[in-house]
Amino acid sequence: MKMFYGKNQSGDVKEATRGLSSPKLIVFTCNEDGFDKAVADVEQLYPGVPSIGCVGMGYDATILEKGVSVMALQALEMQ
Repeated sequence: MKMFYGKNQSGDVKEATRGLSSPKLIVFTCNEDGFDKAVADVEQLYPGVPSIGCVGMGYDATILEKGVSVMALQALEMQ
């Protein structure tokens, strides 16, 4: 398994997940105003993939107070 992390300050799930392929689990946080849309977008982009979402901030080298942050476990690509 490989860890993926992406974020988008405007709450665009498609942009935050750019480069994510074959996810096995998606965990995301977003601000309260964008939560329902983020849930719908994750389900539309990755149907059937288990996901956990909550209202909150994203953390990496910076703090993302608004928008969406996405963490995912994805399958390793075999060569």
